[in-house]
Amino acid sequence: MHSRSQLLSDVPAELREDLETRIDIIEHKLKYVTDKPTVAIVESLEPFRLASVDGELLNLAGGTAIKAEDAALWNDVKTIDPEILIFAIKGNSIPQTLSEVFEKVPMDIMGDLFAMKSNRVFIVESESFYNVTGEKLVDHLELVAEIINPKQFYFGFEGNGWVKL
Repeated sequence: MHSRSQLLSDVPAELREDLETRIDIIEHKLKYVTDKPTVAIVESLEPFRLASVDGELLNLAGGTAIKAEDAALWNDVKTIDPEILIFAIKGNSIPQTLSEVFEKVPMDIMGDLFAMKSNRVFIVESESFYNVTGEKLVDHLELVAEIINPKQFYFGFEGNGWVKL
């Protein structure tokens, strides 16, 4: 697992304590949560590709990552049947991703997914999702924790950082 010093290595000392406190809050609220839902994060629709996610960071936010190499096609996603599906299309805003999802995603497969049936499909602002470090990394953790565990967390990212499909 990442140590605090690794996660916050590029953060000035005066900000580090506040960021560590924010991470502590996430860890504390999830300490006794044993159900870590499976999460698939789509980073590209053409060609279809799942994001290579840092499994430890996703675990810290309360989820279990589906590895990019486990799903090369939509049918693989259907077989894996994630509990949560996140569309984080690189370079896209939420409206751009929303438009692409309706144009390019096979809705017959989407309709069969547990994530879709349980209303746990999300669109995220890619800017807050990739290549994040330091303070932005803690924002990213909070955003993902809010998506995965909405009963435990409200950080105010809904509408700005993410929306439900």
